[in-house]
Amino acid sequence: MKKIFLDIQYGRGRNAKGYILDISKGGIGLVCNKKIITNSLIGMKATEKILPDLKGKVAYIVLRQDKAYKFHLGVKFIPFNKKDKQKLEKFVHKIEQRKAIRLSLI
Repeated sequence: MKKIFLDIQYGRGRNAKGYILDISKGGIGLVCNKKIITNSLIGMKATEKILPDLKGKVAYIVLRQDKAYKFHLGVKFIPFNKKDKQKLEKFVHKIEQRKAIRLSLI
């Protein structure tokens, strides 16, 4: 999967930058340049409009040593409206298909 960059909003008007490591229908693994504490509510917008705007709650945070994006976050999605849910599911399905094709070629 090519890097999909995100603009992340958290706290009271705070912003961070990051990118997606992994995504599923229930949540997202991402890295970012700011420490966002566990249980924080965050908003995420892909810099390319290939995903709906996402909202979630930080489930965990791990420090990454010697990396530009120092924090690895696990985020559980907050429920979407039906249209955005369908768009996310279609995106995740495409990624799963690409992974399956790569694995079958090995």
